[in-house]
Amino acid sequence: MAILLTLVCFSAACAKDYDFKLQQSAKLGARELASGDYTVALQGSVAMITEVTSKKSFTAIVKVENLETKGEHTRVATATREDGTHLLAIMPGGTTIKLSFE
Repeated sequence: MAILLTLVCFSAACAKDYDFKLQQSAKLGARELASGDYTVALQGSVAMITEVTSKKSFTAIVKVENLETKGEHTRVATATREDGTHLLAIMPGGTTIKLSFE
């Protein structure tokens, strides 16, 4: 039991949080995200996305990719499709990672 508790605490401490801003509303899967400030907490291949003002959260599966160079600023990649704008990826500033959404 103590080992399990230690593993849970350790894995929670390893979660990484990154801030990003949506300039316009965008879809992520079936969800519609309003423009505004968000935090994404990454734990393995699961991202917990929280809207800063309302504190509403949801999870999404994410693919973590390693980039060759660090980005100075956080970048958000979107694509406009027939049914609206879709959130494709977040590249947190100061890191070499890219969080791609399926």
